[in-house]
Amino acid sequence: MTNCSSCDRPVQEGTDFCPVCGTPAKKSFFGMLGRFFGGKRSAFSSGPPEIIQPAPPADAGGAFSLTVEDVFAIAGRGVVVTGKVACGTIKAGDKVSFRTGAGADKVCRVTGIEMFRKLLDAAAAGDCVGLLLSDLQKGEILPGAVLTRPQ
Repeated sequence: MTNCSSCDRPVQEGTDFCPVCGTPAKKSFFGMLGRFFGGKRSAFSSGPPEIIQPAPPADAGGAFSLTVEDVFAIAGRGVVVTGKVACGTIKAGDKVSFRTGAGADKVCRVTGIEMFRKLLDAAAAGDCVGLLLSDLQKGEILPGAVLTRPQ
């Protein structure tokens, strides 16, 4: 039998974590952290780490989709929305639609695409871009709106 590195209670052989406090049973870096913090549980000693699944690859094909993160108004030009293209591609001159707060679909035209101060002709899945939209007021689109191709 070994003892827990944090609470010194006996832990059965073959188990890696103390059933009482959740810290590693063997002396390790995590156990030393528990002692350093006075036996308090820390984020490092809360139990086994979760397995993090990698994000699925961005779908370059299919329907265009972009979730709006921020909205800016540029006098004389239109409204700029920023966000990450989730799937599909978009080109300058294409039309996009989104649902307004009133529940109606609004269609507007993409007059420009910019990524990190570089003008682009098109944006593909995975790109963080700013889209300049014409025929739109700042109050009509809010962060969280999803831009798609009109039906």
